[in-house]
Amino acid sequence: MTEKLNVGIDFGTSNSSVASTNEGRTTIFNTRGKNKSQPSSIYLRADGYTSTGFDALEDFARKDEEETFHFIPSIKPALPLSYYDGISLRSKSKGETGRPNVHFFGVEELASIIISDLKQKAENQSGNESDSVVLGRPVFFSDNKEEDRLAQERLENAARLAGFNKINFVMEPIAAALYYEKTRKNTQAKNVFIFDFGGGTLDTCILELDKTKKAERTLESKVLSSHGIVLGGTNLDKDVFSKKYMPYFGQRALWSEKGLSMPTHIYYKLPEWHLQEIEYRNDTLHFLRQVANGSTDPDAIKRLHTLIEDQQVFALLQSVERGKIGLTPSGKSRIEFAHKNIAINDTFTLREFESLISSRRSEINECIDVCLEKAGMKGEQIDAVLKVGGSSNNAFINGLLSKKFNRTIESDDVFTSVVAGLSIAAEEVFN
Repeated sequence: MTEKLNVGIDFGTSNSSVASTNEGRTTIFNTRGKNKSQPSSIYLRADGYTSTGFDALEDFARKDEEETFHFIPSIKPALPLSYYDGISLRSKSKGETGRPNVHFFGVEELASIIISDLKQKAENQSGNESDSVVLGRPVFFSDNKEEDRLAQERLENAARLAGFNKINFVMEPIAAALYYEKTRKNTQAKNVFIFDFGGGTLDTCILELDKTKKAERTLESKVLSSHGIVLGGTNLDKDVFSKKYMPYFGQRALWSEKGLSMPTHIYYKLPEWHLQEIEYRNDTLHFLRQVANGSTDPDAIKRLHTLIEDQQVFALLQSVERGKIGLTPSGKSRIEFAHKNIAINDTFTLREFESLISSRRSEINECIDVCLEKAGMKGEQIDAVLKVGGSSNNAFINGLLSKKFNRTIESDDVFTSVVAGLSIAAEEVFN
């Protein structure tokens, strides 16, 4: 008889992972090789084929040109969007009816592809089946209460589609706080500030570790406050992309005899192209073909056409991200991207990066201040600061936090501390 497997799943904007805790021992399952997390990407075809994680990246790289495909770098930002139900793909070939087959992938089905894949990996590696999961969620999926409710509802339905019957949610920074508490039993810190900066959200909380109070206190009673904003590392990449490269793709070009500006909605929606309807994409491509040669910058418009038609926005954003990751306080990095008629090879400096994302620093500082205010505390009352989440590795974060709290910043495994905390919560909830 197999043992019951309770798991925690960190359903992230950029990366996702799964873990289980049994009798206090936490196992973070491999996603491929020794990787403990995998991209939250999905590859789809009109014939119904799907893949996720590293497989999705490989499928996209060698995409089947004979069949209609679509690549989704992340479905998590779509969860709170009431106007987004999913995506329809129309086959290039005709089916038995003589008409092209159409396959609709609903947003909950798309999320379930990721969750189901992680569930299967955990079951295969443990040898046990699982029907119980604690899912992480940001403090806010959206600033709108109805959209926030919708996002959690969709994520819960996705977990049920993946085969889970018992489903609980824990806020991601609280999961990181739980992991901190379990692994820092000898810490002298009383008030701990958790800074969880992921791909799509920034979540914060303050954990009270007061050994003079009753040991049986619940985690919730130890969390003095929490706050979050819809801002993550991908937003920083999109800021760089939008401010540095939109002109390269014709944003300032004029078209028609009247000298009309290019439609702003094309550039506004460009970083989230994967969430747009196929019909919208086709209409946009038709427009670009029509206006390219008559515009003031035909080469730029043709580059934009290539970027959209070949679904290369994500690949370019990845190049921006690599350039961002390569930055050091005193050094330079490069942003390099080449595809057909698109050729980018630019020097990138920390000073330039911080200038392009300057407004984001204010948002981050405000988020921290609100969390402190909710707890009725000031920065000097915080005894320890823990940063988690892949985006917390951004070059400017340490300086920002050190200045705010005037102390050394601690760091766990930024990619897996949340999922470890979620699995600890799962053991407590379901056993």
